[in-house]
Amino acid sequence: MKKFVWDFNSLWNKNHHFNLSILFNLIVLLLTVCQGISGQQLRSTYPIQVHAFMKPPYSLYLDDYSHPSSGKVILSLLNRDLMQPETEVRLHIRLNAGNQVILETIDHKPLPTFQLAPGIPLRVTPSELAAYFLRENLQASGSFSGHFPEGMIEICITAFEAKTGQQLSQR
Repeated sequence: MKKFVWDFNSLWNKNHHFNLSILFNLIVLLLTVCQGISGQQLRSTYPIQVHAFMKPPYSLYLDDYSHPSSGKVILSLLNRDLMQPETEVRLHIRLNAGNQVILETIDHKPLPTFQLAPGIPLRVTPSELAAYFLRENLQASGSFSGHFPEGMIEICITAFEAKTGQQLSQR
């Protein structure tokens, strides 16, 4: 068995000039390792893309978002994994005020699921999405009167695989 021993003197040739071919090989090796690390990070992206749009005027009342005819929240889902067959997803909705979670979907409630074919966007209708905004399907952290606090409210919608509960989209 041959041992690999790094010899810094090998970077210099007989005439005491820098050996560029060895340096070039070292740079290629370093770039390959770095690209492999960043490639793993890129591969950890989620297969489902969720786009949510809010129609103004924005309401401070939860009931305005749960009414099917209001159409306040427009949602588009896309299965970007072209190698995966149809995927059934369910949504998880979290409403934040600042760094505090105000409302969150109760995961064990029977809410609508959506079938996503690979590469074909699905527009979720307001009537399909309304069940996710009903008070009985949301749990409040603290007391919630149905009126959002003043200031910025963030709505986070995440897709999960309906059967396994595996997260399929970015939060």
